[in-house]
Amino acid sequence: MSYQDLFDELRALQKLKNNWYSVAGIVKGVKEAAVRTAHPARRLRDASEASGYSPNTLNRMIVVRDFFDAVKDLLPELSGIDPNFLPFTTLEVVKRLHQVDPEQGIQMLLEVVAGRMTIRKLREKYEFTVADKTDVASAHQIARFEVKDFEAAALTALQASASKLFEEPFDLSQKPLRFPPISVVGYRSRTNSFTPVLGFDFFLTRIPDQSVNLDRLLQRVLSYSGFFTRYWVIFASNVGEQRIRDFCMIMRELNRLSVGVATLPWGDERTRLSDGAEDLEILLNPMGDPAPDWRQMFAAVQDFRSSMNRPRS
Repeated sequence: MSYQDLFDELRALQKLKNNWYSVAGIVKGVKEAAVRTAHPARRLRDASEASGYSPNTLNRMIVVRDFFDAVKDLLPELSGIDPNFLPFTTLEVVKRLHQVDPEQGIQMLLEVVAGRMTIRKLREKYEFTVADKTDVASAHQIARFEVKDFEAAALTALQASASKLFEEPFDLSQKPLRFPPISVVGYRSRTNSFTPVLGFDFFLTRIPDQSVNLDRLLQRVLSYSGFFTRYWVIFASNVGEQRIRDFCMIMRELNRLSVGVATLPWGDERTRLSDGAEDLEILLNPMGDPAPDWRQMFAAVQDFRSSMNRPRS
């Protein structure tokens, strides 16, 4: 089946009120086929336009569909159930609960299927379960799950908002760099340059006292932003509006004109948003070159760090 056929199916599904599961199945096929092409992000944007859902929402739907498919054959109560008619955002919370406490997750899934569980009650159950996991191992496990979810959502949001972030087409790479150790870098498209022009730092924290992590973020930005034409900090919205605005003010005061700041809806805000409203919100647009400007030194620093890791002769 061609891409055009798949996109036509997505357009046809827009006429149905309950369609998330079917949409997720088609888009998953589009993404799997697009992996073998040079422009997977473009195919996702095409699927977004055809389906009426944002790229973020489409990726979330695929993850929830995969979760539902993994458990449905184990639960006789799900036999004959059309998941299109189960609320997608509710099932997403069920999935997160299942990651923290599989037994509770299955129990709540059955409550949702039976129509006995609202999303508000489910969120309360999830938050209580997370708070109840006080042992260190569980806390680390929960944090890893959320960080992984946030990084995946942030990457998708970058692809969807690319034209807002840089004036030229760029390709993203998650391949870890020895230096600098940041989330994602971007290279100019259709060039042979191995020097990234964009740096992205994703920031999510779950601990009540965020001052330590915010200090580390500030240190990273001040240390690394000079190596990139544009350096973007992507905050989870639940970090707090005032904290994020204070960070923007610090960037202005320090004359870091190449640094941009955006937020991605997260936590309760992410659940409340309607489909298609999940793009990055730009709070601070870069206005100039990095200062200090270390872009010409990037390759030299990379070579130096590589030489430090070679065995001594």
